[in-house]
Amino acid sequence: MKQKYFPVYLFFIIFFSCLTLQAQEIAKVRTTKYIFNLNTIKHQEQVDAVSLQTKKIKNVTKCKLDWLNYKMEVTVKEGGDFGSFPMEKLKTILIDNKVALKNFTKKTVPE
Repeated sequence: MKQKYFPVYLFFIIFFSCLTLQAQEIAKVRTTKYIFNLNTIKHQEQVDAVSLQTKKIKNVTKCKLDWLNYKMEVTVKEGGDFGSFPMEKLKTILIDNKVALKNFTKKTVPE
């Protein structure tokens, strides 16, 4: 008798699993500005390489590196289909160019 109802139970389990998968919330699309405080910038080549490589990261809309104040501002589209900013890629870029990341702040830019 238990085997007779197994397909019915299986159907309901699969049905409710599909409902929960579709019910996951997708983050709203937003523009975010990251402000990175950097260190050990000594050469113009470092500035150029970090700026150029950061601009190539997917969904980065703006990148401005202020060498004198050791700050870099990166504006990114996030949420929805854009996903989130890949911090690992930026860390790799900084390490490859011998630039140290001290800290960073993140804020949402009103549109």
